Amino acid sequence: MSNILDIGILTGAAVSWWLGLVLATVHIWYSVCIASRGPRTF
Repeated sequence: MSNILDIGILTGAAVSWWLGLVLATVHIWYSVCIASRGPRTF
């Protein structure tokens, strides 16, 4: 049972790490695009 629990914990950690990396990359890319275009009114 502990083996399944370990796999679940490792999978959750890997997914959360990748999700954080993707979100950070998108956030930085979005910020760079907005900064390069200058202020815009929506």
